[in-house]
Amino acid sequence: MMRKTLFFAATLLMGSVALSQDLKLPENYRLRELEAPQELKNKLEAARNEIKSRNLKFIVGYTSVADLPLEKITGLKKLSPDESRQLNLRMKKKLDLLRQKEEAEDTVETNLKGRHSRPARPVSYVYGNPGMASLDMRDRGFVTPVRNQESHGTCWAFSAMAAFETSYKIINGDFINASEQHIINCSGAGNSTAGWMAPVFDWMVDNAKNVDNETHIPYTGTDGRCSTSTPRTDFFAASWGIVDPSGDLWKIPTVTQIKEAICRHGAVVTALYADQLFKLYSGGVFSSFTSGEHTNVNHGVTIIGWNDSIQAWLIKNSWGGGWGSDCGKGTTLGYMWIKYNSSNIGVHSVWVRAKKSS
Repeated sequence: MMRKTLFFAATLLMGSVALSQDLKLPENYRLRELEAPQELKNKLEAARNEIKSRNLKFIVGYTSVADLPLEKITGLKKLSPDESRQLNLRMKKKLDLLRQKEEAEDTVETNLKGRHSRPARPVSYVYGNPGMASLDMRDRGFVTPVRNQESHGTCWAFSAMAAFETSYKIINGDFINASEQHIINCSGAGNSTAGWMAPVFDWMVDNAKNVDNETHIPYTGTDGRCSTSTPRTDFFAASWGIVDPSGDLWKIPTVTQIKEAICRHGAVVTALYADQLFKLYSGGVFSSFTSGEHTNVNHGVTIIGWNDSIQAWLIKNSWGGGWGSDCGKGTTLGYMWIKYNSSNIGVHSVWVRAKKSS
């Protein structure tokens, strides 16, 4: 009972002040570690020694993915420099076309030179505002349950659908469970080994494609054939965008720009570099390396909030409920606090807006 009380107190502390070094390992992780192979226990001891020597503010444990290779639980496609440039140019071009279409539709006046101009729109936020010291989209019930990609490189599909599900809840008021397998089979954005998130939304918006539901096309983590029939859902996307105003997918937006995107559109999909410490994360505020120390990213997640008092993003992962923390909300694991300027979080940040159902 005393252990549970201390852990609860430490969890409450996360939301308001700097984390204490007295964070206790949740009971489920502690019990699991008792039965861990010696090799895994050695890895945990080494990780804890590193955390202590670097004075980091998080704890590690025997998570459900601790025994799996990183390449089996991440899934962003490794691109050559030329492939990276081509993807960036293609997505920026698509985004420019979407912006031009919006401007043409919203034109209400013509200036003296005959050029169309659009009056400035008032800023509209779907939830909160960027000036808030903290925000958690779970507070309003906008976040669907944590999913599990299992040992497949499909984080790109899960993070994309996590953001879409949140937007759908905001726009239409209903929780949905969109089929990641349908995305894998049909979007052309990747396969069961690797892919990227922005092309998913490009496929949905540019081709007016709706996503099937999980019940009809359940997740298998394999490369399936795309059905020629149209799903009977109304899971359409009206628009999408790149968070950084330059339209550069590889540029990390500022903290303010990401907050702005969250408040205007809902959850933001982003990339980061998940390393061995990330895989073992069990609570606290994660930080492994300062963003920019290298340019690698390997994993897609969804940003669903922030907390300025601990200078951290709140992210939803897709490794099931046996990894991570509840980050101060209930007993459901699968979330993480991660430092604003850590692990290259922010690369490939995009948002999506669901279409209002008819």
